[in-house]
Amino acid sequence: MKNNKKEIYIGLAVLVSVIFVVSLISVFKKKKVEAPIANNELDNLLTASVVPLPSKKVYRKRKTMNVLSEMDKLNNISYTEAIMKYNDGHLIQFAENCQSNPYRMVIANGSELMLDNRSSNKEIISIGNTKYNLSPYGFRIIKLNELNVPATNLIDCTISKNVNTLIVE
Repeated sequence: MKNNKKEIYIGLAVLVSVIFVVSLISVFKKKKVEAPIANNELDNLLTASVVPLPSKKVYRKRKTMNVLSEMDKLNNISYTEAIMKYNDGHLIQFAENCQSNPYRMVIANGSELMLDNRSSNKEIISIGNTKYNLSPYGFRIIKLNELNVPATNLIDCTISKNVNTLIVE
């Protein structure tokens, strides 16, 4: 009888040990090690509040001049840097059908504004009498300098008229 009790205690000890090891293995399997974020994943995270990025990369021509003008310096940044800098109310995006997001904006005179073409077509953005050519999935940074403020500007996108109202104060 003592041998049977001893065997039962040993069996229970082995059973508890097996259960403990199995539970440890299941806990460690549930924990996932996160890999570092790649550049394209960072772009997707940064643009969560805007229209998703296209899967293909957009390459912009660089100026060959040694001295860059102020506007060239503004436009000589990556898309990710531009979104991070201008996504605080200084960004207008144009979708496939030239629909503007936002459709109305008030901005201070002298501010920089990012025009972001999220369509696969080349778009011509007109603000007042000034036209800006945007390549497919391209962007452009402009500086707003109105002589008479406040000024209300209607924005056109290629053949669509009045897609945005831009008020410069």
